[in-house]
Order: sequence, then structure tokens, then C-alpha cells
Amino acid sequence: TFISSGALADQDLILTAAHNFASPAFPLSFITNRDVECGTGIAAAGPWFKVRGGFDRRGQIRHPSDYSYFDWETDYAVVKLTKRSPSPSSFTLLENPPLEVGDTIHIAGYPAEKPNTGSVLHYGRARVTHIANGCIAYEHPTAGGVSGAPLWVGHAGKFILVGIHVGFGQCGPVYNTAVAHRITPSTVANIRKWQDSFE
Repeated sequence: TFISSGALADQDLILTAAHNFASPAFPLSFITNRDVECGTGIAAAGPWFKVRGGFDRRGQIRHPSDYSYFDWETDYAVVKLTKRSPSPSSFTLLENPPLEVGDTIHIAGYPAEKPNTGSVLHYGRARVTHIANGCIAYEHPTAGGVSGAPLWVGHAGKFILVGIHVGFGQCGPVYNTAVAHRITPSTVANIRKWQDSFE
């Protein structure tokens, strides 16, 4: 069983990390069954729901065609669900989300490393230490299963997505740090294009 995190970008679209489906350790061809669970509260939309066999790996996943492992700028993907969430996403997706070094970001995901099981949603806050074209560095402990978790800021009464947690490593000149893919105009354009491409 492989556990990862994500956020509803729309009622039937999950935004997550590309390496959850296209990594050397877990190539897409190894996935035999897919379950999607959404919790409650700020980090997920509306009431709890579960989709067993929640997406079709043959045609319901999109990520940048130039994605490569450990390339934070291209490490994002969308998953088209076979069942819609009963509520809209809690998040707002902007082409240029407001974010500066020193800002506090929020993160929520499902860590799967012991003693966690991947079934409990964990929430935290962290300080942004560096922002580059394709990545965000921030001070927060990481764990397996959190890849794909949303990073957001509160702005004008909205929860605005600013990034997608992708791992631990280097972002610009900052080493040994939690790293997120940074939401950019290119990210949003691809998400909209992929959304239109699903049958």
C-alpha cells in the first residue's frame, strides 16, 4: 500500500505531486487499486467521502510532459475522480498567489511513517525561508505520505493554494529543507488544460 496526499482543486479533480504516480520507486504500472478519501474541515472539502477505485490510471492522471524525478518545478499532477465530492473545494487557485519570504504557510497531509498509519490528517504551520521560480523552501518536518499535500495562505477571507509539498532537499540556495512545488501561471494553465482534456 502506498499512501500520499492531495487537495481538491475541483469537485472531481485532485491536485497532488507527480512523483506519487511517476517515480522510479512506484511507477504507474505498479498501481493495481486506487482509493481516494477526503476528510473534513479546512484541509479538505465538505463531508467525508470515499471513492474505491477512485481513478482510472490509463487516462485519468496528468502531469507535465517534461517531468523528471526531483525536479520540483514539474513535480505536480492532477487526478480525475470517477465520483464527485459532495462539496466544492475549500481552496482558491490563482495564477500568482501572494507569498513572500517570512510568510506563514499552512500544510495538511497524511503522514504514513510510523507511528502514523496514513489515516489521520495532520495539520501544521511553517515559515517560508526561500522562494524560487519553481519551488518554495519552508521550515517544517516531513514524512512519507505527505507528498502532494497542499500549502496555502489565508488572504482576503480565502484559502489560497501557494504550493504542493514534494519532498525534502534543496530549493535554490537553501539545503536540507522541506520543499514544495510553487504554484505559478504555468501550473494553473496546465491544470485548466488537463481539466478540459478529460472525457
